[in-house]
This record gives sequence, structure tokens and C-alpha cells, in this order.
Amino acid sequence: MVECKICQKEVKPTEANLTDGAGDTYHSDCFVCSKCDDILAGKQYYTINDEKICKDCYTNKVAEKCVICGKPCIDSVTTYNNEKYHRECFTCAKCNKPIDVTSLIGKNKDNKPIHAISCDNPDARLKCSRCNNEIGAGVYHKINGKDVCEECATK
Repeated sequence: MVECKICQKEVKPTEANLTDGAGDTYHSDCFVCSKCDDILAGKQYYTINDEKICKDCYTNKVAEKCVICGKPCIDSVTTYNNEKYHRECFTCAKCNKPIDVTSLIGKNKDNKPIHAISCDNPDARLKCSRCNNEIGAGVYHKINGKDVCEECATK
């Protein structure tokens, strides 16, 4: 006997039913979104913590929002400091070029990501608050909230 995972009742061979990707069987009427109760048969859905969620509910109620544009992050997502960004939104706030996470320096005063090593805007490049030299690739320090190059930090 095959049981419906939701109602635990027998799924008869003559009844409309379906099997999900995990191999669980459901009556068609039992296979519904856990947020809105819409029937999921034939629709795109997400499984989160064993809950089936329709695409609309996932997009509008569950998906994390991009910290730049505020729209749901569904497909290509970049995570930085536990914040989600669309890849197209993850750009330098100073030169607007895409940020490769390996060149990321930090965030500007508006809490937007910036990079300095490959920034085309010379004014955007990170400078040491003590010697005023450009800070390139490598280690730098934050001392009393100010950026300081390795050389000045060790003096």
C-alpha cells in the first residue's frame, strides 16, 4: 500500500497522484503550498525544511531580499557579510563596476560595497589615513575607524 505523505491515507492506483523528487507520494489535492494552499501539481515549487512552497509565495514571502535593490534574491546570488545581493547589484558604489569578491575592500558610509584595488575611480581607491598613500592588495587595518596601511600600523 502506498500512503500519501500529507494525509497518511492510501493512494489508490486509480486516484490522481504524484511523486516528488524525494520519492514521496501525494494525492494531487494534498500536494499544496504550505503558505497559501494552492495545488502544486504541474507548478514550480521550492522545498524548504520539508515544506513545499509555490514560486509566488517563495518570491514574495520567503526569499531573502537584495540589500541594494530590495527585490527577492532567487537565482544568481552573491553573499557578503551574511547579506544577499543580486550579482548585477553587487557593484562598487564608487566606480559602478562589478565586484569580484577577491577584490572587495569593505563598505562605504552608506553601507554599500566598494573595492579599491581595481577601482577605475582614483578618488575611490582606499588611502591610508596617516600617510595618504594608496592601500593596494594585502593587509590593511582599521584603527579608531580609519583605514591604515600595514606600514603605518606597525610604526
